[in-house]
Amino acid sequence: MLLFLGCANYGRLESIDDGRSYVKLEEKISCRGKGYVLIKNYPQSRLNFNFNSTKEELFMLFKDMFGRKQFQLSIIKNKIEVFSLRKKENIPFDSFSSISPLFENIEPKDLIDLAWGVIPESFILKSGQKKADENLILFNTYETSFGYLINEISFHSVDDISEINLFFLKREFDTIYPHLINEKI
Repeated sequence: MLLFLGCANYGRLESIDDGRSYVKLEEKISCRGKGYVLIKNYPQSRLNFNFNSTKEELFMLFKDMFGRKQFQLSIIKNKIEVFSLRKKENIPFDSFSSISPLFENIEPKDLIDLAWGVIPESFILKSGQKKADENLILFNTYETSFGYLINEISFHSVDDISEINLFFLKREFDTIYPHLINEKI
């Protein structure tokens, strides 16, 4: 069982029809932004990130609290690759997902949707999720000119061993960060 809760609707998924007109997000070509990941297990850690995304690709550059580049996550053709910038080598995704259970439960396309601020269809349909019955995912949204977009995703394992929060602080559409184009930094 995968459970979604919102901040203001007490666990009910509701469509919001407020009569306002929004710019269509579907018409946008690319998205870039900034945020951070807060991992609340022992030891607690925080990684800041920048990202570029199209509808099919995502590039995320993660830095530690001192601004040192740690790793780059790339999704190309529905395949996730993680590259350690400190060791200058690829990290097997199985190793990476064991460190961060969030990535164990999210498909590549879902991660792209989350970067764009959209709740993935597979979450709503409750299909295609591994170990979905063992986890709780919470979303927080805010209103923009594109409608309501996700600005926080909170992932909790049932055993409360790990809690991971992704915060999207800024998004810009139809623009990219030049240093995050498909290449090893």
